[in-house]
Amino acid sequence: MIKMTYNKLIINEDFESSVADYLYLIEKRYSRKSSLKIVGDRYRLNSDQRSVLQRGVIKRKIALERERKFVKEENLFFNCLIIDCYNVLITIISYLTGKFLYISNDGFLRDTSETHSNIKKFNLNTVVKAFYLIFEYLKELDLSEVIFFLDSPVSNSVKLSNKINILLEINNLDGYAQVVKSADHYIINASDGIAATSDSVVIDKKMEVFDLACHVLKYHYEPDFFNLKNLIDNNEKKYSELIL
Repeated sequence: MIKMTYNKLIINEDFESSVADYLYLIEKRYSRKSSLKIVGDRYRLNSDQRSVLQRGVIKRKIALERERKFVKEENLFFNCLIIDCYNVLITIISYLTGKFLYISNDGFLRDTSETHSNIKKFNLNTVVKAFYLIFEYLKELDLSEVIFFLDSPVSNSVKLSNKINILLEINNLDGYAQVVKSADHYIINASDGIAATSDSVVIDKKMEVFDLACHVLKYHYEPDFFNLKNLIDNNEKKYSELIL
């Protein structure tokens, strides 16, 4: 996997300073859009760096609320897992194709692919491998049911859901894949089950969330994801030490 050479295009002194400035502005209730432009232009950030700020730096209060919703792997026992299919799939594909992945300061794994559910741009073998990784991991969990929701506006969702249903049967997993108008809506309104996603909209609405993509990648590989929370905590520690 591409690691250090690509990371240096994103993680540098200017970027670390931009994180502190951006967090300061959004905490002061400046809009995220204007804050991103101000900070991004000041430090001449590239598109990936701006993406990390926009998706990965969250107000402290919201980040803490999201962290409290984390479900640990051992607490999945005989629970239903409701999977935001494209969200999880694209995060894993991003890793396989060398995109920069990082832990946001809310604790969830995110990427810089900006693909927005468009998996047609990826090689078919990569998509197949991503599903292989997902199912090999799911088989290790003692789940009562696995439900995949796919968005109908995304092309080939019906064909993909049929393939997932076959994979569920082959791997002796109870559950199903279903194409719906909005996966977010169905996951948010599901009365039972633990949501598997890193989508902020869903996380903020659910009580329990499992970062499936992160666990799948950690199960198969030894990824060293850059952690924004650690960067923010370290910056604040340095600042407090200077003051004191």
